[in-house]
Formats: sequence, C-alpha cells, structure tokens
Amino acid sequence: MEEMAAVFLPDDALVGVLGLLPPRSLAAARCVCRPWRRVVDDRRLLLPHLLPRSVGGFFLNYYDHETVATGSSFFARPETAETHPPTAACGPRIDGEFSFVTAGREEPYHWHVVLGHCDGLVLFAGDGMYLCNPATRWWARLPPPHPRGYYRRRAHVVFDPAASPPHWEMEEEHGEISEEDGAAWRTMEWPPATWTWHAISSRTMRWVERVFVREGAAAGTVAGLKLHSEDWADAPWRYGAYSQGALYIRCGGDHISRISMSTNKYQVIKSPIDPAECRKQGMQSIIGRSKNLYS
Repeated sequence: MEEMAAVFLPDDALVGVLGLLPPRSLAAARCVCRPWRRVVDDRRLLLPHLLPRSVGGFFLNYYDHETVATGSSFFARPETAETHPPTAACGPRIDGEFSFVTAGREEPYHWHVVLGHCDGLVLFAGDGMYLCNPATRWWARLPPPHPRGYYRRRAHVVFDPAASPPHWEMEEEHGEISEEDGAAWRTMEWPPATWTWHAISSRTMRWVERVFVREGAAAGTVAGLKLHSEDWADAPWRYGAYSQGALYIRCGGDHISRISMSTNKYQVIKSPIDPAECRKQGMQSIIGRSKNLYS
C-alpha cells in the first residue's frame, strides 16, 4: 500500500516534500519503501548533509629544492584552526597532520604527501599508504601494492558518499614508460589498447590487476606526446576527477582519459589546447569537477 501511494506522487513533488526534512528524518524516510529510497538516492538528497557546506582548508603538496624533499601542508580557515571551535557550516575540525592515524605510531608523522582525494577521502603516504577521512577521522592502512615506490605512479581514489552502502576503490597505474624500454617504446601508441592498473577496494582490501580496454583511437605515440619530458619531481598522479561512475584523468600530452568503472573500458578525449604551445609557455592544464563540468 505504501509503495502504491508513493507511485502516484510525482517525483518532483516527493523531492520537494522530502527535501524539507532534517537529516535524521530524511534518512528514516529513505527506509520507508523502495520508491522513496530510489528518489533519495537518485536525487542525492542526503549528499548535502554528508559533506561540509563550505571549504575548511586545502592540502598543498610542495617540493623543497634545498632539501630535495617533498611533503604536504594543510592550510585551514581561521574558524577551523586549533584556537577556534568548529562551526556548523564548516563541519568538524580537520586534522591536516593525520595525527589520528595511529597504526602503532607513538609520534605524528614528520613527513607525508597527499597522493589523491575524492569526495572527502584523502589518500596519503607516510611510512605506508593510507586512505582516510580527515573530518570523521576514519582511516585504513592499505597493503603495499608492489615493491617499487608508489611516488612515481598515478593513484586515484573512487568514492561516492551517496552510494548505499558507501564503497571506495583505488586505482593505481601498473606500469610506467621510460627510455630504458628501448627504441620501440617511442613508436608505441599511448594510451595502449589494453591499460593495466592495480586496484584495491573496501570490499576485498587486496590488490588485483584490472585491465581497461580502449574504445576509439589513442592520443598519439609516446614520442609524439613526449611523455618522458615530464618533470620527475612533478607528481604523476596529479589531476583527476570522479563523477557518475567514470574516472577522468589528465595524462601526458594534455589529453584526458575517461575510464568507466562499471564496463572496464576507457576513451581518450583530446585536448583542444596545443600541448607543444603549452610546453613552450611553461603551462600545464589541470582537470577538476564543478557541477559535473570538467575544465
């Protein structure tokens, strides 16, 4: 009977009514029947209550040319500093030093660097690789993916806080190209027809190989894209965004790869900007998310 009543109420009208409820009541209403759950999830009505409504600060990765070291610092708004209590708009105080990550440590990290982030989750490396939520102070230590250092590989977090139940994944590029691979690598198309990544998820907590198959043409050849010209100190995992089941990453040559997490396929989106002109001017493009638009 409840489901029949919900069917005859238009979704827009139902959204208007449910949107007036406080967070706890909205969460309870979501459990009333399947149509209501579908409306709450599809319209993401709970999402504004799950995430802070303003920026509490930002992480900045830096490279110290004098000490030849990299690290991260957290710059907080005045109202989220230690001398001020948290506000309702900014949510709980953000611990940018990750001191809540214990893992058997007696002292806070003297060094860490942020590798990636997605919708409140932050991936960082210290004495190992960790995924955490600095606002809720949830954290998990990830098993090492391979013997080689993760600081030279792209790593991206995939997470949708509105999903039920919440589930996260992390994708890390399996291989990298170097001139040591010989002359043949220069004529190889990139990205390859089959792109192998390491993947780990909250369901399994173990690393597996995940292969994505390219749809359409490649961006070009390795030599043409000049992938080897990237600055070694410039984090190779930079510039990625996740939305609606797809991971968008900015790759060498200033092209974008759209990776579908459900179909294990990906497409190359060529940039309208001339990569050669960008290199000449010393500029680099970035990719970010804003109302499901990418720039």
